[in-house]
Amino acid sequence: MRSDVVRTAAVACTGLLGTATGRDWTVRAGAPDMTVAEVVAHIAEVLTAHVLRRLVPWAPHEGRSWPTLRWANGRTSRGARPRLETWRWHCAPLAEWDGTGP
Repeated sequence: MRSDVVRTAAVACTGLLGTATGRDWTVRAGAPDMTVAEVVAHIAEVLTAHVLRRLVPWAPHEGRSWPTLRWANGRTSRGARPRLETWRWHCAPLAEWDGTGP
């Protein structure tokens, strides 16, 4: 994912949030609120999946990416996979990955 795409999405979200921050929060949520929630949830999932593929290529790619990122960073177990006691990121170009995990 290119950084200009992420930046554009962030600016769009900021614009949406700007309309919501000045409103009366004692009334029912409206379309802008729900739009922001959906956009943020989608962007977070897409960005997390991208980070996993780039920094943790050995991590499983099935299912939701956020719980997998937490597992890959030793924060929690992931299904039948126990919590990692040691972990690392692959910061070198992906072409240099030898296909092994931590």
